[in-house]
Amino acid sequence: MKSTTFQKILKFIIFLIFPIAGFSQDSIKKIENDLVDNFNKIRTSGKAIITRDYSFDSSNERYFYVVLKKYYNDSSSHIRFLSRQLIIKNVIKSHDSLLKQAVVADLIDDISSSESSTSSFPYLVLDKFMDSDFSDSTRHKMVSMFDQVRDRRKYLLLCGRLNIQELLPKVRVLAQKLDSSKRNWWNTEAFYASLALTRLGNNEKISILISATESIKDTILVVTKLLEYLAYTKNPASFQFLQKYLDVNTAKLSGGRDFVGYEVNQYAAAYLAEYMDNFPLKKEDAPYSQKDIEIARAFMRQKFGN
Repeated sequence: MKSTTFQKILKFIIFLIFPIAGFSQDSIKKIENDLVDNFNKIRTSGKAIITRDYSFDSSNERYFYVVLKKYYNDSSSHIRFLSRQLIIKNVIKSHDSLLKQAVVADLIDDISSSESSTSSFPYLVLDKFMDSDFSDSTRHKMVSMFDQVRDRRKYLLLCGRLNIQELLPKVRVLAQKLDSSKRNWWNTEAFYASLALTRLGNNEKISILISATESIKDTILVVTKLLEYLAYTKNPASFQFLQKYLDVNTAKLSGGRDFVGYEVNQYAAAYLAEYMDNFPLKKEDAPYSQKDIEIARAFMRQKFGN
């Protein structure tokens, strides 16, 4: 029998009231004193160094969450960052769905922070969470705060990923401003809105996105950034466009320290692996062997021809 909304709310209240069940008061105080001492050293030294590995497990993860969250608004920017980092590092592997939803809700709140380092941090880690970790209340919060988000570019991609259909009208209005003749059009809010609009199921901008990408002469920009954004849309036309790059045999990127020597088809395969359903390769297995690339090409030919 499914839990009612009231039961879910009750469970979460219990979660907040009893976060440290199973710990003796002595052990709780010892861990908290150690954490306070560590953070005090950071304030004194000005260096963001943690001398102990605060590892969570099913017996203490809720306790650590409550203790560390006390430092979210600390006067030290190092401590504000480390408290969040320690929580994310450990909670990401948790099997506690309520805990994960609580942490994701905190991250969404951080997006609206007036401090740029705090508001940008969530985008670095939210892709590590499952869509199910975004509770209904968090999704509703994302809708209500949409107009207040200062830089909505990555926020738009997140809303598209979560298929928040309530935002489709607003996203569509922003996407109408896309002008691929403008310089650096790929950094504009309208570009990100067009990507999110497509991910939400509205395909009116996909042909413009593809043709604009195709017109770019900078191979590094196209392969390391724009192809991934097109794959994000999960649109069949985008996947078919990436197929061209998957079929490239010898072209390598040059001119960028991090990209020299990487074949273009490796990037295309990795993007398809991340976003295309039933693609035969996995993103984490990159770089791929020549046999892997051939398997991927055969899959795409079966799907789209050519």
